[in-house]
Amino acid sequence: MPKQINSFSGKNEKGFTLVEILVSLVILLILVVAFVPLFTFVAQAVSNNTAKDTATALANQTIEDLRSLPFIVRNPEDGLIATSSDIPQLGLKNGNPPGSVDPELKKTVNGKEFTIKTDIKWDNSMYYKKISVSVEYPGAFNSTKVVSKFFTAAAEEGDLNLPEAGYIKVKILNQFGEPFTTEPIHVKVEPDAIGQATLDADTDDGENLFGLIESGNYRVSSYVGDKSYSPEQIIVSGWLIQEDIEVFDKETTEVNFFIDYPAKMKLQLKDNSNNSIKGNGILELSWSNGTHTKLFPQVEFDEDNFVNDSGNDFLPDSLLGNLWPGGTYSIKLQDVLDSTTLRAYKVYDMAEDGILKPKLNGSTWNGNLTANETAYLKLEYFTIANSLLKTHLILDPKMIHDFSLGAGYVEFDQTTMRVTRWLDQSGKNNHATAPADIAQQPVINGDTTDNLTWITFNRNNHQILDIASASVCADNFTIFIMAKPDANQTIVQPGEPSNTGITGTSGQYYLLWPEWGGGQGGDGKSHAGQGLSLGTNGISNYEHADGFLPATALFTGNMTPWRVIAVKYEEKRPSIYINSLLKATGNQSIRPGSIYTPSRIGGPGAMVDWGVLVNASYSGSVAAVMIYDTALSETNTKLVNDSLRNRFNLPEEVN
Repeated sequence: MPKQINSFSGKNEKGFTLVEILVSLVILLILVVAFVPLFTFVAQAVSNNTAKDTATALANQTIEDLRSLPFIVRNPEDGLIATSSDIPQLGLKNGNPPGSVDPELKKTVNGKEFTIKTDIKWDNSMYYKKISVSVEYPGAFNSTKVVSKFFTAAAEEGDLNLPEAGYIKVKILNQFGEPFTTEPIHVKVEPDAIGQATLDADTDDGENLFGLIESGNYRVSSYVGDKSYSPEQIIVSGWLIQEDIEVFDKETTEVNFFIDYPAKMKLQLKDNSNNSIKGNGILELSWSNGTHTKLFPQVEFDEDNFVNDSGNDFLPDSLLGNLWPGGTYSIKLQDVLDSTTLRAYKVYDMAEDGILKPKLNGSTWNGNLTANETAYLKLEYFTIANSLLKTHLILDPKMIHDFSLGAGYVEFDQTTMRVTRWLDQSGKNNHATAPADIAQQPVINGDTTDNLTWITFNRNNHQILDIASASVCADNFTIFIMAKPDANQTIVQPGEPSNTGITGTSGQYYLLWPEWGGGQGGDGKSHAGQGLSLGTNGISNYEHADGFLPATALFTGNMTPWRVIAVKYEEKRPSIYINSLLKATGNQSIRPGSIYTPSRIGGPGAMVDWGVLVNASYSGSVAAVMIYDTALSETNTKLVNDSLRNRFNLPEEVN
């Protein structure tokens, strides 16, 4: 009987089983898969070597072509090196040295593109040109760019027989005086002489050698771009400039420029409560490296310049721009006025001995900056002690609807509406206090329709409020009042500056009473007190001393509507502003002493004996009184005016 064979487990003596065939095929497939990458690698390696050989051949051919060019070609007219790119010569088109060579060419070989870049520079001697040829091509592996570089030099046999000529070597140095090698910087050399060409090129490893150039004077410049530069250098339209650089025969003149990556600065201004200050001001930066000093132009800023960074308001780094990272900086701030509290501040000068320095990362800043970094500076100078706002008396406009809104602004009897104390918001506690006599206490009043609240002064009762004497300042100050008189005053024209004259003793309505001698005691012959008489027909500025009470500045016009009035004294010279507009300027006082601010609102507080008893008290309403111990700038005068006007919703068009 024939022997039975299982086709899946037994062996057929006449051939291979199906399992053996499948196993063989799998093994063969594994071998094929294993060898394919090897074949691919070998093919890529062959391709890469072929490309490298091609690049070498292209570079050698380029160098041979360069060697065939004349070393120099001289103009027949003056003997100088020709600069036209149409004349065959060993140099780059529009380059230095000049010549007819294209700095970059592209060639396609066997379907692959090769980029040939040529660079030709003068050697430090007058007899050699340094040549570099690089060939770029796509590699076979991962399509990476491959660069092959080749270097050589060329020289002219014998004497060049050139006219007197030399070199200018331009060096770009960083903050440490080391070559700035990380990026090329564009530099150029411009001759003083007419008819000579301007040379320009990028630096290589922080320098560039220009030549041969005719002996004489040149202007050398380097482009700063987005970098920074040492501040003692001269910059014009983004170019650092050095004039009158002289070139001598067969010599190299070295010109150094200091350029580096910029540092930046953000500045945060803080008050007593660690709140950020936002508002107007002037920032002034100074710099020194021990040898040179530089005072930068003043930079004015306002509330809109501030940016919020991590919950804090900063003056941004864009305000000062790119700063040189070397040397030491000092900050000065003036005319700073916070738009929220309306506090103006004393001048801050970091250079003063004993002054509080800014902080950087919690430590005292030493004035140094670092390239490619932004310094976040915090200045905690803007405290109550450094505030120039001596008193700030104001009301909540809506308290006429809800007396509780007056808490913190004014103390008054809610039955009689008599004011006992007007509370100072400046932080200096220079409150204004009423007399104990109820009849002399002014009254809270208001208009529920217009949402406006004010204090009314009755002339017949001589109602007054006395501001704390610590509010008094002299000679340079600014007073703001928001007021609405209800009677005409007698208009007195200011006369010529004098130490005598008594014209303010009849028909005046003194909203701010001018203290005799400024309240400084003595015989009243030196100092004087300033005051304001306000009527519906105008406002008059008066000064009061012994035998002396003249009008020193006057504005006549319709004062019936609510107005924001400012009187500014600058070096003892008064000016009157209505709704931030300058309306009148008086004469500078010639008194030997000082002119002091008033400390009484509403008038003298009683009849005045000026030979006859005279009523000089104010008749009308007041909603704000502010006294600054400085002559505010025009910008800050407007800021305070606009803040008061907006608070009480006064129409802007009222002048």
